[in-house]
Amino acid sequence: MLVIVGEDGVVAGTVSLWDHEWQGESIDEIGWMVLPEHQGRGLASAGVAEALRRADEAARWRVLHAFPAATNTPSNALCRKHDFTWRGPIEYAYRGRTLCVNHWVRETSE
Repeated sequence: MLVIVGEDGVVAGTVSLWDHEWQGESIDEIGWMVLPEHQGRGLASAGVAEALRRADEAARWRVLHAFPAATNTPSNALCRKHDFTWRGPIEYAYRGRTLCVNHWVRETSE
């Protein structure tokens, strides 16, 4: 997990990578959040870029999945910006709820 800190030194959000079971297999997922008062300043993009740089350097996460809400325009834009491939909309079960999300995948060649 990376903590996103703004220029003022205040914690603004997080970026996390984790593994879990999905559709009968183990996958690695990335997710992020930025507190509302810090949004719109490029902090999420910088945090995602740094997390992906570290993931690539560690060569641990060859395939990363992201599942932003289908209606979350900024998070879907971050997936496009950071070379994720859109696999389409899906219904995703999370903590007993079904969410409509977009499935994105980023694969590294190394």
